[in-house]
Amino acid sequence: MPVLRTVRCLILLLVLPGWGTLPAVVSAATDPIPPVQASLCHHAASPLLLTKLNSAGITVPCLTDGVAALPSSTAELVTKLTATSEPELLPDTDFKKTTAIISVTSNHRQVFAEALAGFLTDPHFHCNRPVLDRYFRLRFQAPPANDICPPLIPFRVAQRYSLPQQLWINPARVSEVRILFGGKGQKMASKFGHLALHIVVCPEDSQDPQACDSNLFEHLVVGFMAHIDEFELSTFKALWGDYHAYLFAFRFMDIYQDYAINEFREIYSLPIHLSPEERTRVLRELSEIHWAFQGEYRFFSKNCASLLQQALWTLLPAFKTDKYVSKKFIRPDRLFNAFKRSGLTNGSALAPKQAAEKKGYYFSSTKPFYAKAFSVVHGAMAKPPFSNLDEYLLMTPPARRAAWADDKAYLNKLLNEPYLLEAQQLLEELALVRSERRFHAEGSRYLQRLDVIKRKQDILKQLDTEQAALFNDCILMPVSLFTRPVQRFPAIPSEATNHEEDNQRVLSCRTPERQKRVTELLKKLGTTARKPWERLINSSEIVEITLENVRLLKDIRPVVQASDNKGPQP
Repeated sequence: MPVLRTVRCLILLLVLPGWGTLPAVVSAATDPIPPVQASLCHHAASPLLLTKLNSAGITVPCLTDGVAALPSSTAELVTKLTATSEPELLPDTDFKKTTAIISVTSNHRQVFAEALAGFLTDPHFHCNRPVLDRYFRLRFQAPPANDICPPLIPFRVAQRYSLPQQLWINPARVSEVRILFGGKGQKMASKFGHLALHIVVCPEDSQDPQACDSNLFEHLVVGFMAHIDEFELSTFKALWGDYHAYLFAFRFMDIYQDYAINEFREIYSLPIHLSPEERTRVLRELSEIHWAFQGEYRFFSKNCASLLQQALWTLLPAFKTDKYVSKKFIRPDRLFNAFKRSGLTNGSALAPKQAAEKKGYYFSSTKPFYAKAFSVVHGAMAKPPFSNLDEYLLMTPPARRAAWADDKAYLNKLLNEPYLLEAQQLLEELALVRSERRFHAEGSRYLQRLDVIKRKQDILKQLDTEQAALFNDCILMPVSLFTRPVQRFPAIPSEATNHEEDNQRVLSCRTPERQKRVTELLKKLGTTARKPWERLINSSEIVEITLENVRLLKDIRPVVQASDNKGPQP
């Protein structure tokens, strides 16, 4: 019995607006960034590199006081490096493999010249371009950099109900980096599961393993995915490489809602054996990839698994020689099984499942909980108008409400049996999540059929300031979270930025009153695309009434709590 209550409480946190605001560990973009201390003339520490430069007749001025060379000097150096025929100053195979996880290019010579010029003239290169810095230091036998990088590492985290948030991770509070596997789903895109990295962030005041594992609202998931500039993935586009791939960052709880709740998939999390120093390095290099990478996404050649494996081969070279994961994999499930067998990860953490679940390595599908809730609700009704969970979710919100509100005997049970009430609320909250997804999908489909900019202007002309804000917050903004281009940076941002994407305003549309106003607004507006617009209006009404259903069920709770005070209930 308490398990169902715990799951419902967790889901309540997910469906309520404004949940899970990350505290200081993952600090907002306005956090102060300590000044970077750079080593002087760091390129001079590599005699091999200086020898090759001299052989090619290329001189590099010594940097003083940690000040980078003038752009004109750097541009001149790039020109000389591009023109040189010195073999040791040209891109090799390792460079091509290294840059493949940062950017996709066919002009490796130009990219190499620009990167080497940065290595020679930018005192902050080690901190801002750590992947390439490590490559150059290995190739030219240079010692580790002496400069001290900023202690916080930036990621831009996608959020469900607000614009992306730029967050700064303190690696000292990261206890583990794990390989996350989202189990197989029903759709083609999820048929073989999904692979990503799970960053375990500890509470600010504790490094206790149990506290770190349970601090789920601060955990992050970083993984390669296709940027789908529409609400639903097109199989044809994914097969032909029409989507771009990026290294996205998400809150763990958003991933949990998408996989365990929306799609009834399991989630596994496999720890990678890393020292504290390796964790910090990997996090910083992941940040560079996260900000810079844009590649091609294809279902059967360049997907979440193959791109992650390629990245891990560069970030952790031991994976490239490991007998289990040195072979190229395309299917996420098969690569995850290889990771489990590798000695570079703690495969035993996932067995047995019960112990893995207690430690946060395994999250079961929520389908059994919803099935249990359904059986409780179904069994308590004298004549339920549905026979299974799918039928319940396909009913209209008024019909679902009538099933429990118009049945006096059942309503009396809701007033006196807390467990039954929790089960009923759990089902209606699932219906809310599903209805919101449909509403956003219909909005996306409608806007894609038209000239979005012109249609937006036509609509806004019909609205006053308050109505325009409502239309923007509740329709345009959720759709734009999927369709807007992903901004790329050549290096890790060295300081907080104030881009529009970093706006922290949570979209306040998730109340019955607010959604009712959205529905009324949609009905008021005229449109030439009648059927798509009618579907959008209908989906808005469904969200509105479902929100009201959830509220009505919550209003019953004080009666139950009052009866709880009188003693235990049956």
